[in-house]
Amino acid sequence: MVDQRLSKALQKKQKAEGWGLREMSRELDVAPGTAEGYLKGWRLPDRGRVDAVAAVLGITKLEMYVMTGDIDASDLEAITDAMGGYLGSLQPAVA
Repeated sequence: MVDQRLSKALQKKQKAEGWGLREMSRELDVAPGTAEGYLKGWRLPDRGRVDAVAAVLGITKLEMYVMTGDIDASDLEAITDAMGGYLGSLQPAVA
């Protein structure tokens, strides 16, 4: 079994939207069996699906990787870009 944070977030979204399994699978653009795996917590999205799942949940790709515990060196560019955007938006403290 994988980390349950993603499945709980998807279950919450499914309930809030009133979606059944078919509607959830359409929103995620995956087969119903794949959506069921995400919802039950025995499957994580592959890297090609991360953007779609993050969009359904209304979170960033970085937040998605943190949620699934799937951050590695290949994600460094995305993390750096996200942090650069965040840090660039900070205003210097006024003395």
